[in-house]
Amino acid sequence: KAQAVIMSAGELEDEIAGRPAKLIRERYRKAADMSKARGVLTCLVINDLDAGVGNFRETQNTVNSQMVVGTLMNLCDDPKRVSVGQDWRGKDVIRRVPIIITANDLNTIYAPLLRDGRMEKYNWKPSRKDIFEMVYTMFRDDDVSPEEVQYVIDSFPNQGLDFFGALKARMADSEVRMRMEAYDGKVEGYEGTPLPKGPPGYLRLLMKDLRDGENREGDSIKIEVSLEKLLEEGKSLAQEQEYVNQIRLAGEYLKNNDDE
Repeated sequence: KAQAVIMSAGELEDEIAGRPAKLIRERYRKAADMSKARGVLTCLVINDLDAGVGNFRETQNTVNSQMVVGTLMNLCDDPKRVSVGQDWRGKDVIRRVPIIITANDLNTIYAPLLRDGRMEKYNWKPSRKDIFEMVYTMFRDDDVSPEEVQYVIDSFPNQGLDFFGALKARMADSEVRMRMEAYDGKVEGYEGTPLPKGPPGYLRLLMKDLRDGENREGDSIKIEVSLEKLLEEGKSLAQEQEYVNQIRLAGEYLKNNDDE
C-alpha cells in the first residue's frame, strides 16, 4: 500500500518569496526518506495545482508561483538530486518519488511543465458502474437499497460525484435544522436556568457539549435517509445550481449593457 505526502494549493503561496518552492522540495525529500526507511512505495500529492499556480484572466503571477513551477520542472528533469538549502553534494542522491497532481483545468498551467516526458496526463471520467459504486458507498450505512441509489443517480443523470456528496451532507443538515427550530431550551440532566428556545439556545447547547468535551447532542441525532427525502433534497440542490447559472447569465447581460 502506497503512502502519500500531501500538499494543497493553499501552501503554494507565502508572504516570503521562495518558501513554497522550498516546501515542495522538503516534502519530496520526506517522501523519499519514508520510502527508504519503511521500504514502501511513497508519492508526493499536490491537490488543485491549477488553483495555486494557474494563469487566470485579470490575475498576476507572483515570484512564488514562478518558483513553484520551476521547482516542479527541475524535479521532473532531475528527480534524484534535490537540494533544500544545504551545500551542494554530488553524492547526495535520493530515491525517485512519483509526483501526483490534481487539477480542474490544466490549460491554466505553464505549458512546458505539461509536455510529454515531464507529465503523464489522465482525464478521469467515471463510468456508470464507478459512479454507482462510489455513491452507494456514501449511503452504505443508511437504510437505502442499491436499487434506490441507482434510481437517485438516474434521476440526476448530468450531475457529478460532488453533487451526491452534497446530497449526503444535506441529509444531516436538514435534520439539524429541524432540531434547531424545535429546540425547547431544556438540557437533559441540567437543573439550572433553561436555555433560550430555537436556534440560539441550540447553538449554546452545542457549545456546552464542546466545553464539556462531550458529544451528547451529536450522538443523539439519528439521520433518516429515504428515497423520497433523497429526491426532494436532490431537486432542491439542482434548483440552487440553476439559480446560480441564471445569476451568472444575468451578470453577463448586465455587463454587455454597461459596455453599450
